[in-house]
Amino acid sequence: MSRRLAFGMLADEARRPGIVRPACVRLCTQAEMGMAFTLRPQRCWALLPSRAEQNVAAMCAASLSVVVGDGATVLLWTDNWTPIGVLSKFTSLLYVATSRAGRKRVLRDALADNQWAHDVNGALTVQVVRDYLKVWELLRSVQLQPLQSDRFV
Repeated sequence: MSRRLAFGMLADEARRPGIVRPACVRLCTQAEMGMAFTLRPQRCWALLPSRAEQNVAAMCAASLSVVVGDGATVLLWTDNWTPIGVLSKFTSLLYVATSRAGRKRVLRDALADNQWAHDVNGALTVQVVRDYLKVWELLRSVQLQPLQSDRFV
């Protein structure tokens, strides 16, 4: 039985350099384009509408992290900017209880007057309150640098 390697390549295919799986090439190309849209937002093609497949978006999210500067481009819930990872994964119940507009809020706007706390409008169960306190503690220590832009690495 063959075991799987990165990008869906089978172990016996990895030893034969002339064989390329079309699905593997498509996945790698889409992942590269997804990262290019994120890393170079000033390019003219970055404004084109695009929707990545779920596995491509997951691969891009896993491989990109953000060094926070002014917080103008970092999405609070879905970008990997915290030491613990993506907030929507770490506090999934609080993320579900957050409004749709709040889920798309950038870090700078979320920290202004604790706007992220006003975005919570779902059921306040014990688990949601626990997640709320975790996020509150994390965001309390965030210091934005207004003269430095965010960097995706």
